[in-house]
Amino acid sequence: MVLVPAVLAPESALATSPFVEESSAGGRVQAEMTEVRADGIEREHARVDVTAGVAGEPFAIYGRLVATGATTRMLLEMRMSCLDGDLQAVTTRNVVAERASVLVARWVFTAPRDGTYVCRLTSRSTIPGRWRDASAVLQIDESDSYIEATGPLSGVPQENTSADVHIPARGAADVAVFSWTAPPRVSSFRVAGDVQYTNCYDGGGAAACATSPANQRSSVIATVLQVLQLAADGGYCNVVSAPSDELQRTTITRDVHHLKVHHRADVVHVSTAGDCTRTFRIKVYVRVESGNPVVAHGRRYSQLTVYPSAPTERTVVVRVEPPTAPRATVPTRRFEHRLGGILA
Repeated sequence: MVLVPAVLAPESALATSPFVEESSAGGRVQAEMTEVRADGIEREHARVDVTAGVAGEPFAIYGRLVATGATTRMLLEMRMSCLDGDLQAVTTRNVVAERASVLVARWVFTAPRDGTYVCRLTSRSTIPGRWRDASAVLQIDESDSYIEATGPLSGVPQENTSADVHIPARGAADVAVFSWTAPPRVSSFRVAGDVQYTNCYDGGGAAACATSPANQRSSVIATVLQVLQLAADGGYCNVVSAPSDELQRTTITRDVHHLKVHHRADVVHVSTAGDCTRTFRIKVYVRVESGNPVVAHGRRYSQLTVYPSAPTERTVVVRVEPPTAPRATVPTRRFEHRLGGILA
């Protein structure tokens, strides 16, 4: 078998498939599994509509994709977008044969104008190294994969995506760092910090993630989300860490290679002490405890978001169906819990 480099489909070119089947009662039911091949073709799995009354309205978006049954090690990208041709959030990892993998992403979509937008959950897969092999197959569990959205958020969220950061073995770095000033009427807020990492085991990989010689080692990282309220003298007058008692340790194996680590701070109070300003420095601290160096990816792969208010809980989720079929909705979910962090 000869592998050829993948020619990836344009962002707006989506391969859809009939994800529903007829039930014995004549109604439409959700098919449970969908086949995805390592052919570089983008496929749509679920969608949700959001309607903005005015330009600039923000919506919190959450997506989940469950993959299993890979016939070999395959690179899977989960993608979300609310604008045609404009990819906005990505989670990626290698899916290993005989193991289930859960990919999650959350971000804030800000409507550029009033109107209704279709937010889509899609995926595409190749062999690691961006090679294409249509004989390699994995399964998407459609019964547990979905995209959901809040209504317009009453507070204006702030999101930061930074550049890639290379962290050497035994090294440490602050990633996704940004400053945010709490508006006058905000007394508390929440923060979600999701950072995509890559285990740099491959000497022939990208220059920013090259390890020589190549090896089979894992990367063990320790991370924490930190929300630091600045004092008037330049120090900190209020510190919130998540987790609060110790660093969160994560192992990124050579087989998985890419992994997104999720953090949340459910309630951050704005201190009104006399020496406190209303400005916060927010970041994720990362330390490589053992194994290979890592790269913390920025831009569409990682999101650190401040939510000045709780989102609405009402959400409508729409599954993909053949173009001629009416849309089917699934029961309303409690989005607020998912906004705070992923569920097992």
